[in-house]
Amino acid sequence: MSSLRRHRPLLAGLAAGLLVAVAAAWLLDPARWLRPGIGRVFVIGTCSYSKVALDILRADPDAPFIPLVLPANVPEYEADACDVARARLQRGGAFWLAVLPRDYVCRRLRDLAAARFAGETTGEGYPAWVSAQGEFVGLGVDPRQIAALGLTPPPAVVRFWVEGGYDRALVESLGFAVPEGTVQGPRQPTPMASAVD
Repeated sequence: MSSLRRHRPLLAGLAAGLLVAVAAAWLLDPARWLRPGIGRVFVIGTCSYSKVALDILRADPDAPFIPLVLPANVPEYEADACDVARARLQRGGAFWLAVLPRDYVCRRLRDLAAARFAGETTGEGYPAWVSAQGEFVGLGVDPRQIAALGLTPPPAVVRFWVEGGYDRALVESLGFAVPEGTVQGPRQPTPMASAVD
């Protein structure tokens, strides 16, 4: 009995260490950083439409999506996308990301994107939108797609659409205000239809 009493601090230390290890593993698993109610959009720095998707998310901090950037050796874009994702995840409840090194968080998010992209999307292009329930909901930044996702594009994106060939009336019918001075681009049957850049 006295032997057990002498080892009690050792056993308590082992139990505490085990609990800390389990908690650390849970907190460092990027899949656990994704909060309920938040979808994701797979983006890549070599795709101009991915840049537009990031502009939309940056302009709408309450949008229910986080960008998951696939590695493409475009450091500035990847860092920007990571910062947007980190801020959204922290607001969504993953507060501990504020104390983890930025490079570590960004690397883990890139790893998560690479691991999930093929399984959660058609793998045909970018940006690839996935709902909070894990369902693939579409590709690209077509105004109808953005409206269906409930996102609010900034004026620069609306101008991009109209000048790129989307009919002004269509864009306005979706509830998006076309900035003054926007010139209607040559109308095409399906401008920017290809999500692959």
